[in-house]
Amino acid sequence: MRTESSADTIREWYAFDLLTGRVQAELEEQLNLVKVAEDHAKKASADASRLAEELRQEQDHSQQIEKARRTAETIAMDLQTRLDEAEAAAMQGGRKIVQKMEQVLEFSDSLHSGPYKRGSL
Repeated sequence: MRTESSADTIREWYAFDLLTGRVQAELEEQLNLVKVAEDHAKKASADASRLAEELRQEQDHSQQIEKARRTAETIAMDLQTRLDEAEAAAMQGGRKIVQKMEQVLEFSDSLHSGPYKRGSL
């Protein structure tokens, strides 16, 4: 009876050892899968961080461009106002010059057609 019991114990021990080996192999496989998943998660996290940084840079660039556009628009409006003022001043100045020239011509005509005409004395 003792030999049967020893043989049974040895068989049970081998079965247990075989089962333990299978569980250990499965555990190692699961650990490898966890490591792979962790690597994928780290890569995805790095990609997300990189994309977030790129997005922030693009947003900063976009804000700078918008600020430059508004500045250029303001400058263009200011230049248009100055141009309009310069044109108005030029027109006003031109009118004054025309008026002075007309006065000079009238004076000149009055000298030539008045009592001081050459040869009329």
